[in-house]
Amino acid sequence: MSYFVKICGFTETNGLEAALAAGVQSVGFVFDPSPRRLDYDTARRLMAMVPDHVENVAVVGRPNERLLLEIWHALKPDCLQVMADAMPKGELADRLPLLPAFPDGPDLHRQVDAYLARKKSAETQVLADSAAPGTGVLTDWNRVAGLRSRCRLILAGGLTPRNVAEAIRQVKPWGVDLCSGVESSPGVKDPSLIEMFMTAVQSSTHADNGVKASEK
Repeated sequence: MSYFVKICGFTETNGLEAALAAGVQSVGFVFDPSPRRLDYDTARRLMAMVPDHVENVAVVGRPNERLLLEIWHALKPDCLQVMADAMPKGELADRLPLLPAFPDGPDLHRQVDAYLARKKSAETQVLADSAAPGTGVLTDWNRVAGLRSRCRLILAGGLTPRNVAEAIRQVKPWGVDLCSGVESSPGVKDPSLIEMFMTAVQSSTHADNGVKASEK
């Protein structure tokens, strides 16, 4: 499996083991308000299971600077996923490995362009998610597809084993990210759905790239 796949929202070992066995490149652990939110002790236990070649991502939502640094120092994730409108600025933004998450909507392209203008690299990773992350709501694939030539586009929002191959065909993103689409209940991943999802990605005609999401 070479295509970049990130699965978020792990709360227990069985689902995480299944995802790692299936060949994901990145796993996300949630620290903003959500049924999947972890305490630090649980997060450390789960993160310790992740091998070096798979990326640990702390999904932090809209933290203030104090909380962002607290999570960074407490857990040392490979990457911090932050909502784009809460991204830190200045020296802190340069120092931390950050993945911006942009909610889908009419203003998506303007927001992404403003961010990319500061990065000035076509290899910058951008996560395009639904307006309600983690709920299974789809993004507008036509709108999101317009971003793919300007960045390393990671498509999220409502992806499932049933629709991911078509999403890749239409959007042609650099990678895909999902949470609820492989769950039996919030935070509980279904190993059979994970296997089905990865098989669907692998069979996609565009599944031919991918590395870790973090840039640093």
